[in-house]
Amino acid sequence: MAFCSVSYELLIGARLSRIFGEGMFIYPGCIGIFILFMGIGGAFWYHRLQDIKFKTLPMLLKIECLLTFCGYLSLLLINLSLRNSLYTINLNAVIIGLVMAALIGFLSGMELPLLFHLCHQLDLKQKQVRRIIFFDYCASFFASAMCTLVFFSSIGFFKTSILISYLNFMVILLILIVYLKNHVRIPRFTYVSIVVALVFYAFTARHIDAWENYIVHRSLITDKNTVLLHKINTRYQQVLLFLMRKDEKPIQRTQEEVLAHPEDYYFFVTLNGSLQFFEPFEYAADPDHTFLFDPYVHMMPRSDNVLILGGGDGLPARQAVQYPQIKNITMIDLDQEWVTFAKTNPFMRLKNRSAMDDPRVKIHFTDAFKWLLRTRKTFDLVIVDFPAESGSLADIRTTSVQFFRDLKRALNDDGVIVNHSNGRSLPLQLQLFARTATEAGLYPLFGFKESSHTWTSVEQLVLFKSQRARAQYHRKYGGQYLLDDEFKETREKFGYIIYENIEEADAWISFYDPLVSKLPFKKKLRLLIEDFWHG
Repeated sequence: MAFCSVSYELLIGARLSRIFGEGMFIYPGCIGIFILFMGIGGAFWYHRLQDIKFKTLPMLLKIECLLTFCGYLSLLLINLSLRNSLYTINLNAVIIGLVMAALIGFLSGMELPLLFHLCHQLDLKQKQVRRIIFFDYCASFFASAMCTLVFFSSIGFFKTSILISYLNFMVILLILIVYLKNHVRIPRFTYVSIVVALVFYAFTARHIDAWENYIVHRSLITDKNTVLLHKINTRYQQVLLFLMRKDEKPIQRTQEEVLAHPEDYYFFVTLNGSLQFFEPFEYAADPDHTFLFDPYVHMMPRSDNVLILGGGDGLPARQAVQYPQIKNITMIDLDQEWVTFAKTNPFMRLKNRSAMDDPRVKIHFTDAFKWLLRTRKTFDLVIVDFPAESGSLADIRTTSVQFFRDLKRALNDDGVIVNHSNGRSLPLQLQLFARTATEAGLYPLFGFKESSHTWTSVEQLVLFKSQRARAQYHRKYGGQYLLDDEFKETREKFGYIIYENIEEADAWISFYDPLVSKLPFKKKLRLLIEDFWHG
């Protein structure tokens, strides 16, 4: 019983935090509501235990039936409440999730008083009661370990919710076995309900993949001319590959047809519901990834050694291998399953041009933050291309004093750091980033280019190790890159980046003391308002 209740709560908290960022508010808030309503549920039954007398088992059976029902519906309702969430913010998902967390917490809070009342009726010894409490907490720990380490990464949230509700149904059957052992008459309605539930679970197991694909497609994007090509759940994220036909005709779901006519399609990927890229399938380059390299490789004194943090889709590597002057490309990505998929899937290989097979590319599967702390290597160009999950822990860490200092230590004196910062370019945010970079001993520029054929603007936070290096680059960019015929083709195809200095805020961001806690209330409110209107 404890295993199922805690699992439901972990599912709701994890799903909501995936939708709105792996932040510091949604998940703890969800857990807090669950615990609060557990207390309310326990207090509610404390005053009613004497009234139910010997009806403890029937009440426990009813509560477990309700928990099974609510646990099954929780993830289903959250996912169904999302619609076109790739482009819009769905606050109704949070409301539904928190309501379900409260309801499941209330029902879970009723369990322990009923169990203790049952122990009292059975005249159990104190040692046996302590054992029940011990196993209750052990089951809670086991639920957290299994959900986070096994279930979420192997079968995903939706299938986990089905599995846990099925286990909860087994609890109901165990209670019924106790009924039979004690020769208690079971209502006919109970037998009918069990048969219906078994048929329902069998039907669900048969069609679960089709249901999940439909829910995922509906929650992220509603265009009829879009299909979900692949869905994988790695240990760290859910990866979804979509294909959209440009002319809005129905898509022929044959790999040969798509690969033979890539010019007819858009191809896009989401990681945990956040858009990773959205591009015409046939294009071998795009502004986002071109401008991570092109101005800097040509304008900086050296570009022999390049470091890519993130970029598991292979698109930064695709751009990097085009430059013969780059001798070594070191790529750091935590998610080996995602990188392996990007290297082997035929659609991804066509998109990234099999760049990660280039002998210059060396891939390390580890935490980029830890790797930076330990490395003694230095690089001419550092690319930071983590998924832009707004409000996530990684999002905060990549714009913190500590991370900027680690980047500075791994940078050559005339090198440059390019932080792919799409979605984080509101005025107050940029001012905070500028102050943070200054605190770390770096010199920032903000580069941007308006809409491109990737349907996104190009936004970069560019960092230099010295004021001289920044001025030298800016001068060469304006006097050479924007004027020479050598770079005319790139300018005509993709346009060019506009750089500007950023006014510094009076606060900075630290991983140990994150953005929101450093700001006065008025600035915090202003940032929330800006985020709301920007969204």
